[in-house]
Amino acid sequence: MDVIKKKIDEMIQKKAEGVINKIKSDPQFATKFAKEPVKAVEDVLGVDLPDEQVKGLIEVVKKNVSVGDVVNKLATGDVAGTISGIIGGKKD
Repeated sequence: MDVIKKKIDEMIQKKAEGVINKIKSDPQFATKFAKEPVKAVEDVLGVDLPDEQVKGLIEVVKKNVSVGDVVNKLATGDVAGTISGIIGGKKD
């Protein structure tokens, strides 16, 4: 069972990394994720899943990127701040 759980965790992490990269590179997707995270994740995964199944992945993404900061910086034209935040990682 531990091997299966580990594989599932690895798969979730890989999918989360894909969503994180899309949030960081696509301002429209970042806005969509901020407003409708389940729908945004389903778009990246390419499948329609029950909300409960997607919520774990959303939590992993939210722990690794501040979507609101990315959207706000892009909306206010703070491109340099956005790029430096992305390169430097999440700041609390």
